[in-house]
Formats: sequence, structure tokens, C-alpha cells
Amino acid sequence: MAFIDPENGDSVGISFSHLTKSCQMYEEMGEARFKVLKDGTYGGLLGYSLDTGKSIYVHDINSHPAAHGIPPGHDPVDQFLSVPVLYNEDILGQIVAGNPEEDYTQKSVEIAEKIADIYAVILKELLYNEK
Repeated sequence: MAFIDPENGDSVGISFSHLTKSCQMYEEMGEARFKVLKDGTYGGLLGYSLDTGKSIYVHDINSHPAAHGIPPGHDPVDQFLSVPVLYNEDILGQIVAGNPEEDYTQKSVEIAEKIADIYAVILKELLYNEK
């Protein structure tokens, strides 16, 4: 799970599971920060739902035009699911998952989108309605 930092637009991952050794540092730091690019996009498959506002799942990440590889040392990712966290039209975050035990389906997306709806309300309150 990630949120968009309202101060600089970075995508900040805050929940991790099944980490690789090279990604363990994010768990220790408490976040993984993915900088927004100069053109306002995030790029790649990881940034696809943030850039488009659309949910996706793919069974072969190399077949998706936005895919550009994974970081060195990262476990291979065969399947990928990404859902933007939307509050009205604003993208406040993202839910990402990979390598499920069973293939992703449209039902997987629908479940993640329902979770994203709840997460959006929480992010709106925490990030934009601070006192």
C-alpha cells in the first residue's frame, strides 16, 4: 500500500510483505519512496495506475507496454495487480500486489478496489484534513 505525499507528489509505500533481501531496507525505514518524474508521471508498470487512474492486472508483466524491468536483486514478478486509490477524481495512493498463489482475475481487482475505497477515505482524513 502506498500514499501520494501531498508535499512533493512522491508515491510512498508503507506496507510490505514477502520482501526480498534487497528490499528489506524499506521495511526497516518504514517506507519506500518513489519520486514523481519531472513530467508529473511515475512511469513503469508500478506507476501505471497512478499515471492513468485505472486498475490493472497482468499475468505476464513483460507483455505490458509500461513494463521496463524490475530492480536488480528483486525476486522475479510474473503477475502484477495495481489499483489507484481515488477520492473523487484525486489519486491519493495505490494498492499493489504481485505473484499470487492463484491467478489474478477481475474479481481480484474488484476486491482491491473496494479496499481502495475505504483506504481513500482514511488517506483523505489523515493527509488533507489535518488540524
